[in-house]
Amino acid sequence: MRKARTGPRVCTVCHAEKAVEEFYIINKATGRISSWCKECKAQKAKEARIAQQGDRPTRRFDSSSPFRICSVCHIEKPAGEFYIKDKKSGRTYSWCKLCHVEKTNSRYFAKKSARLASQEPEPIGTTKVCTVCGKEKDLSEFNWKNRAKGYRKSACRECTTKADAQWKAANIDHVRQKDAEYRAKRRMELVEKQHKWREANPDRYRQIHSKWKRNNKDTVNALTHKRRAQIAGGEGSYTAADWEAIKQRQDYRCLFCGKREPDITLTVDHIVPVSQGGSSYPDNLQGLCKSCNSKKWKRIMDLRFPDPV
Repeated sequence: MRKARTGPRVCTVCHAEKAVEEFYIINKATGRISSWCKECKAQKAKEARIAQQGDRPTRRFDSSSPFRICSVCHIEKPAGEFYIKDKKSGRTYSWCKLCHVEKTNSRYFAKKSARLASQEPEPIGTTKVCTVCGKEKDLSEFNWKNRAKGYRKSACRECTTKADAQWKAANIDHVRQKDAEYRAKRRMELVEKQHKWREANPDRYRQIHSKWKRNNKDTVNALTHKRRAQIAGGEGSYTAADWEAIKQRQDYRCLFCGKREPDITLTVDHIVPVSQGGSSYPDNLQGLCKSCNSKKWKRIMDLRFPDPV
């Protein structure tokens, strides 16, 4: 058996004398090593790769560079536009996120179309018994559980809707928190979507807005007075809950004529009018009926009951 060399060796390319560890081992059994050093081997491989690619940009990823080139669209993009393949080493995919999503969607929809085309249609008139209400209903009254395999849920759509509503009512704080996080995260997207819907459905929007104003008169009045105070240079604002507390404190009675709701409708009156520098804070508000509020006009009149001792 040939004895492995342990001393220095001269590279046949760069003609430099280097340690035997700087050369690749060709045959571990015989100890034969390459005549080229590792550095020359790497340089030769790099030149061959560049010559093979021609004018195309290199696809190898440089970890020190904040940019890299997508292997599909061949566009230079920031490293953040590529999905991470290995978190430990920081290695990313050679496809950018946009090309990755397009390819994934094309594959998904192609498979979905083929699956739906090969799926047998459901027989007309097929029924199923709901496991919640126990009623026998048409199969179309049950939501899909796995469309690919043709499985439907055991509860009908009506029972599923009721169960969802009960769960939301029991976990209202969790639902509101998730809704607030969703709206905060996609605020601009939701605003743009809402504007587009308004432009496409102006009649429907006016109908919904008018209904909301009829059902939330206290909130509308609070917003109106807030805007009037801002235009007049006044300060302060109040909410619908503040107005309800004021009406409850004066027993839903007009402080001028003494009549009570529902015989009359209480309106917000500023003790010191906004035109004379009054604020819209709750401590400057009192409830008067519409007629008495008009009679008072711009006079400063505090008709509130004294707080009980």
